[in-house]
Parts: sequence; structure tokens; C-alpha cells
Amino acid sequence: MVIGTGTVVTNCHVVARTGSTITARVGTDTYEATVMVADEELDLCSLSVLGLSAPAVEIGSVGSLRTGQRVYAIGAPYGLDLTISEGIVSSLRDVPAGTVIQTTAAISPGSSGGGLFNLSGQLVGIVTFQSRYGQNLNFAHPADWIAQMRARASSLTAATPSPRPYPPGSSAPPARPVDDSPGALIVGSWWCIGGMSFPNGEFHFRSDGTFTSILPRRGDSGSYSVIGGKFVNFDIRGRHSSLVIQNLTATVLVLKKADYSDWLTCSRK
Repeated sequence: MVIGTGTVVTNCHVVARTGSTITARVGTDTYEATVMVADEELDLCSLSVLGLSAPAVEIGSVGSLRTGQRVYAIGAPYGLDLTISEGIVSSLRDVPAGTVIQTTAAISPGSSGGGLFNLSGQLVGIVTFQSRYGQNLNFAHPADWIAQMRARASSLTAATPSPRPYPPGSSAPPARPVDDSPGALIVGSWWCIGGMSFPNGEFHFRSDGTFTSILPRRGDSGSYSVIGGKFVNFDIRGRHSSLVIQNLTATVLVLKKADYSDWLTCSRK
């Protein structure tokens, strides 16, 4: 979606599929693009597209939406450009980062990164994922997150703590050994936004290789294992899933399938 002069917003998992070269296409014209801001927690990336002169969309707010309201999804499912589908807002789902839009507007693989519009033509959401374990369960991240993405990116430097000062002639205390391996970092409670196989809510990973979903469906549980510091394998109610570790720190957890068909993005609770 064009949100400003030469600026496009889409899902980060869409950009990752393109490899090292990113292009944007309008009709028969192709433009080179570069990533300006990548917020993997929100799965939103803004791109700078040199030479693109397409008009920007008007951005609305999830706060203006109501359940039952009519919306329209525009995307490129299976490469079919400018496909439009009609539906309603099925629900507004609260997650730690805000409110995710559930809609009946039909989407398919390839629709990710497209826009969800209200009757006034305002962009209210970025179509992001659908659940394979239900009927017409489609989800869009709210357009409000576009502004939050910019703020988060600009605040990273300011949020970086400066080294602790010590009086002249004194030395810093010896550093305590810290286990920063993926298997240790993942243990604990996280607020997560899940893809097709994972519910949104709180996850608790235990050191014994088991996990529990605390909210919204208390009691969902299973086992997990961290393989070689690169993969996390899950067993959830008899279903097996292997996700690649995209980012894992003391505060951020981003797991995605190699084909980006499923993911789990979390922040430390």
C-alpha cells in the first residue's frame, strides 16, 4: 500500500520472500525498492520505492470499526493482481500490541501485505494471515500500527542504555556469567501474536521443554525443543510444526516457518 510519496508499507514476511532484491510493480512498470523500517514484531515493513508516483491512500483507524461493518480486501492472491473481495468485520481481537481485525473478506496465499478498506476507501488494515484450521478466519493488522512502527524504529537509539559510569581509579565489578543461548532465552512468559497454528495471547515456556497458552484459551499446551539454536520444533495437540528463529533476545521472540506460512512474534511479559 502506498502511504506517502515513494513510500510503501507491506508485511515483513512478504519482503523476506523476495530475497536480496525487492521490486514494486504498478501495471507493467517495475521499480526498485529498499527497506526503510522493518518491525518484525508487528510484521510491518516500510519501503522506499524510487520513482514511484502513485497517490497515497488515506489511512483510517481500527477505532472507527465496528463488528458487522462492511470492508474490502485488495491484494494479489496467487499472483492475481488487484483482486478485491468483500466481507464484514467479524471481530476485533485485542492483542498486546493493540487490536487485530478479524474479517470474512476472502484472502488466499499472496494476499498478505494488501490493504483492508472501509466503505469510505480508507486503509484500516494490512491483510496479514488466515487460519487454516477454520472457515474464513482472516486477519489484518490495524493501519494504526504504521505510525507506531515509525515511532518504535526512531526510539531504538534513545532507548539504548549508556555504559554505567564508575569512579576514577575503580574498576567495574566482574560480569556475572549469563546464559544467552536460545534454549535459555526462550524460557519464561511472552505476549504473542500467532499465525495459523498459534492463538494470540500469553505463552509460558518452561525449562523442561513444555509450554502453556495462558490466554485467551487457558490450557492449550504442548512441547517444544530448540534445535541447534536455529529452529524451534513444536508439538501442539498432535500437530507438529518447525519454525525458524528470526530473532531471539531477552525481550523479543520472532519465529517463522521457512516458507513464511506461519509465525509467532512475541514480546517479553
